[in-house]
Amino acid sequence: MDNAQAVSVKYTNWLGETAVRRLILGDVRYGTTDWHQQETWLISAFDLDHPAQIWKEFDLTKMDFTCAMQPSPSEAAIEWAVGKWRDEVKNRPLQNVHRRALDDTWRTVMRHFGGDPDELVGPSHDALRAIAGEGQ
Repeated sequence: MDNAQAVSVKYTNWLGETAVRRLILGDVRYGTTDWHQQETWLISAFDLDHPAQIWKEFDLTKMDFTCAMQPSPSEAAIEWAVGKWRDEVKNRPLQNVHRRALDDTWRTVMRHFGGDPDELVGPSHDALRAIAGEGQ
């Protein structure tokens, strides 16, 4: 299964237990199951968080899709690091004694969480100094 197709959904099961599940959604039908004995809208989904990673049916009325709209922890960390880079590095002159260390630090954080610093904030301090002919 391709995790790229997965959505995060807050789901309350038939026992009243609520958890965020990562699901790959399938077909929708109206009916019952052994766990949902009153007729309801059901959606089949591949449950990436189930130990056996199986297809099962979920009660659509017990699903909260709003958590799917929240950034993942990695995305949130990258956004935070980009913000910190903009606050602490972007407008410092290339000759500033702290600029290189701050640039390296925030780029390391971006890479750690899967971001590409060159795409997110542009060339590195060292690359900019090389372009300016200043060396390190």
